[in-house]
Amino acid sequence: MNYRCIIVDDEEMILERLEQIFRLQSEFELVGKAYSGIEGVSLVAATKPDIVITDIVMPDMNGIDMIEQLRLTRPHMEFIILSAYSDFVYAKQAMRMNVHEYVEKVPLSEEELLASLRRARERLNLQRSRHNEFQKLVQHRLENVYRIRRQLIGELIRGDLMPKRFSGLTESMNVDNKLIDSYCCIVMEWVDVSLFLHNYTTHDQGTIRYGMINIAEETIREQACGFACEWSDERLIAIVSWAAMNSTAELMSKSIQLGHLLISNIRTYMKQNIHVAISERYSGWHSLPIAFHEASSLCLYGYYVTVSQVYTRRTVTPVKDNAEERLAKGLDRLYTALLEEPPYLEILKIAEPLKEAAIQERLTRNRMMKLIGEFMEKIRREAESRNKDLRTWPELGSGSGMTFKSHWHTLLEAMRMYLDKHPESRKQEIVKAKQFIEMHLSERLSLDDVAHAVNLAPTYFSALFKRENGQSFVDYVNRRKIEKAAALLKEREYSNTHLCMLVGIQSEKYLCTLFKEMYGMPPQKFRKSMR
Repeated sequence: MNYRCIIVDDEEMILERLEQIFRLQSEFELVGKAYSGIEGVSLVAATKPDIVITDIVMPDMNGIDMIEQLRLTRPHMEFIILSAYSDFVYAKQAMRMNVHEYVEKVPLSEEELLASLRRARERLNLQRSRHNEFQKLVQHRLENVYRIRRQLIGELIRGDLMPKRFSGLTESMNVDNKLIDSYCCIVMEWVDVSLFLHNYTTHDQGTIRYGMINIAEETIREQACGFACEWSDERLIAIVSWAAMNSTAELMSKSIQLGHLLISNIRTYMKQNIHVAISERYSGWHSLPIAFHEASSLCLYGYYVTVSQVYTRRTVTPVKDNAEERLAKGLDRLYTALLEEPPYLEILKIAEPLKEAAIQERLTRNRMMKLIGEFMEKIRREAESRNKDLRTWPELGSGSGMTFKSHWHTLLEAMRMYLDKHPESRKQEIVKAKQFIEMHLSERLSLDDVAHAVNLAPTYFSALFKRENGQSFVDYVNRRKIEKAAALLKEREYSNTHLCMLVGIQSEKYLCTLFKEMYGMPPQKFRKSMR
């Protein structure tokens, strides 16, 4: 990497000589020059250099005063002093401020300056290495804290850990016991968890969840006090308390405001869409299971909604009487029509009003899933009795973050398969899917996008794609992206950043990992092997 440098000196001849030295080498980049200490302070703020080369005696503010001021905000910046014999007293002052490098101005030696720059670079590298190690330790500690929280809170809510014992373990979780006086439980859930699971590798999913916990905790600390952790791969949980919050109305107002901030910040910084459900106020760790189950039940209302929402007991509408019975009768009528094996478009016309009725009735997720699951099982048994091809029979996802939209698509796909008299024609849809992938390799491709392009439900498309290709959709797309990257590198040199942009991969680290898996070496080494 290049190290950014600036020069601070009031002698034009010295500045020109230094600029000439920088032009003749490539290790260090000159990003600016200033004529006094005051200008130097402003230039540092604007350019954020790694190394400052400065004279001592200058008008307005001398080099020593400038270094002293900059040390307050940039303690690890490296300084190289251009000194004359008469500056010895100043040089001793600089030594007390941890300045290590001095180069005589007259005559100015290019070799001495470059040697000083390289020594400064080594100190910067050492400092950065130590900082990175420290950051790894901090992250490792945080990850351990999050793991402990997930385990102990899970045990408390499931009844495997007594509240008194939990209270004694809060220090190991970095949790303040004062929270138990008055708190709300918040559950955060993906708007459509199937998209999250399809679009990211297992490793990336873990990284995103870790980032979301950090964002949630920062957001909570800005508004109240509390903590967050994972509950499952599909949900996050937070415990939040507000100081001196006496009014229930005020509490609800503050909690709803926090819910919207959590949605906004996680969307902005992590590119994820979530629902937020907030319990009423509780006290004591013994009440946490009740608070959690209240918030979890509120999440069920997000089943029919495709945009982020905040749910509280005061903002949801109860399910209407006999809703389940009405929907069950509608599904029975749909099943009777299906047995006559009409064209698929006719079935869609019958199914559409039933879908709209389900959205209006808003039966809870578990009850609606039960109805859809029973309907699909009836179709499957009938298909089996008629010796239909069931190798890619769609499965109804059961995760907490699954949506009505994804479940309804699966139901439609089951009916399509039942009516499909020419299953081999599905191969044409896979051919179209591959063509779509090739046309959009430079973009971030999700399974949902490609399935939509060929008019198939994501779950069915995923199973069909794997059956026809012998590998999963994600593995196939990654292979094609890396093959394209390799083809580009055979033509000319590209940076990893540029390659990521050209093949639609977000992370340079992930690009290198995939490249090593396929070619046994990172991209830049692969490029060198082509020469």
